[in-house]
Amino acid sequence: MYSTQCYYDLDSDHRRKGALKRDIAQLKEELGAQATILDALKRAGDADIDDIVNLLRTNPDESYESIAESVQRMTLNAKQKQPNNVSPAAASGLEGELAKLAAETAMTKNTGDPRHYGHTSNLAFYRTSADTCDSAGDQIETWTTVTSDMSLIQHLLDLYFTWSHPWYLLFSEEVFYHGFQDRKRRYCTPLLVNAILALACNFSNRPEARADPNDPATRGNHFFAEAKRLLYEDDRSSLPTVQALGLMSLRAAMNNYDSPGGQYASQMMGMAIQLGLHMQSAVDSNMTATEIEARRVTFWGIYILETFWAVCVGRLSTLPGAAIRLERPKIVPYMEDTPWKPHGMPNYDGSNPSLQQASHKYSMLVQSSLLAEILDEITRMFYAPRDRITSRRLQHHHAKLQGWYDNLPYTLRIKEHEPTLPQVFCLQ
Repeated sequence: MYSTQCYYDLDSDHRRKGALKRDIAQLKEELGAQATILDALKRAGDADIDDIVNLLRTNPDESYESIAESVQRMTLNAKQKQPNNVSPAAASGLEGELAKLAAETAMTKNTGDPRHYGHTSNLAFYRTSADTCDSAGDQIETWTTVTSDMSLIQHLLDLYFTWSHPWYLLFSEEVFYHGFQDRKRRYCTPLLVNAILALACNFSNRPEARADPNDPATRGNHFFAEAKRLLYEDDRSSLPTVQALGLMSLRAAMNNYDSPGGQYASQMMGMAIQLGLHMQSAVDSNMTATEIEARRVTFWGIYILETFWAVCVGRLSTLPGAAIRLERPKIVPYMEDTPWKPHGMPNYDGSNPSLQQASHKYSMLVQSSLLAEILDEITRMFYAPRDRITSRRLQHHHAKLQGWYDNLPYTLRIKEHEPTLPQVFCLQ
């Protein structure tokens, strides 16, 4: 009509099989492209995820098929960077050789400090001279040049293992006493002993616990000065030195020296990373089970301590939780049941069994490490945000904290009609 060309679309009503098949095929193509993008997001690393998200945001009008092709090209380019002429078996062998090379150490000629190879350096355990040497200068009976009064030393050790150690468990009490009594420097050094005594003086009213017997403000100063001297003379990395640095940071915090305390904590974690305490792969095949467990306990103890430092002073911790490749310490029943006694409490002579209870110190360590991981995520959200802070993210972290609290074992809860450990009050 009116010389107008007519056109009739057979598929406009979508009632014919041919039209439906074409629609289904088109939907399958779109879903396939979206699945490709989603799968790439699930498998990609953090840097690749940022690239893919940026590709989606900068091309809002581009089809999913085109974006999927771009994502696949990104993946192919990443794979092509690897050598094409290396067989899987050879690649596996090459990785093994590289891992071995990264774990090897050598001692520098000038300083005797460890030197590691490769960009993944400092992940291996090595034995320093502090593990085996017995220098005559410091090997006196009390492990310190400050005093020869063994009763004072034992008094301060009892105070430390009662009021500080259960909360910040930086090493095994059993392993420490083994080194202390048998003169084994692998587990006990004069630096570590002086750091313990300096911290313990804060819990003592004895005049001998003060550098100036008439000035309570000088409690522990003489032991702390000796610890600093020993650290200055020999700051090589070792397990007891890491532990001593943690105690020195705690002692500084107890005396309102936040700045040096934070520096000791950072040095502590840096040395722990150098020793590879956070890596299971850094464990030497020649280590005994005691050594392996001692490293594990020390790492989680210092990780908790540095995380709490980060929360208190408002900064990032040195080691992100994602870098930890180490299992938590095992909870051994007989060690959990070792009695906690209120040493130093007025009128307590150790004869009243009603004031004694199981210490549950390793349960404390495990639960504190779980809390520290959540706190590390929260501090990074505030002080190094990758995206804006939203109410949903805050609710997510609050739910994590609530879940941690709800899952606390009964032994670590405040009890209304039973005595509660002081470290449990600190945890709460």
